[in-house]
Amino acid sequence: MWLRIRGSVQEDNYSRELTVNAQDMMEVKHAKRTDNVEGDKRIELHAHTNMSQMDAISPISDYVNQAQAWGHTAIAVTDHATLQAYPEAHSAAKKAGLKMLYGVEINLVDDGTPVAYQDSEPIELESAEYVVFDVETTGLSAVYDKVIELAAVKMKDGQVIDSFEEMIDPGFPLSEFTINLTHITDEMVHGSKSEEEVFRLFHEFTTGTIMAGHNVTFDVGFINAGYERMACQKSIIP
Repeated sequence: MWLRIRGSVQEDNYSRELTVNAQDMMEVKHAKRTDNVEGDKRIELHAHTNMSQMDAISPISDYVNQAQAWGHTAIAVTDHATLQAYPEAHSAAKKAGLKMLYGVEINLVDDGTPVAYQDSEPIELESAEYVVFDVETTGLSAVYDKVIELAAVKMKDGQVIDSFEEMIDPGFPLSEFTINLTHITDEMVHGSKSEEEVFRLFHEFTTGTIMAGHNVTFDVGFINAGYERMACQKSIIP
């Protein structure tokens, strides 16, 4: 909505800002904004949505629809410190036939927490093979507790090319705490492969790959402890 306002301008006693004391007000019509550039259209690479706190009010769908109306072929979303607009951005761009460029404005904090280990030689990440893995254990101590399930998928070029899933018999009954936490029972692990058998298979499965996981320092602590017990001489974190 556009408004035409007539009034006096003076400093407000409370805000100490110049303020218009409106005496008359009326709504006026206006022509819609257009993009009349001929040839290649510009691409908006910096757009904040209503997902950026205290920074914007329009949803990404509005931006996408406007870009489509102006003949643009793509648009980027770059919210502040959040990716919450991504699902809506994907749907809106797909519906409008536009290419969505997924970005974000982030705050970098050098907190000293490493995100990669043993990156001693250059690796072409795009063409590399990745193993995304997870473990279930009998407790929280890599020294005194054991791995009871080891699962992973191997990925290349964004596709799953192989998988790994093995139960491990720890050699003793599982506690009620472990059963409730992992939903793994004694019947599920009894008679399974030993720790050494599974870790040797996992060692072969992961050789030559980049390993990744969630809260990975916990998982690799158990993996390294298992490798040390079987003298496999392969550790993920020194």
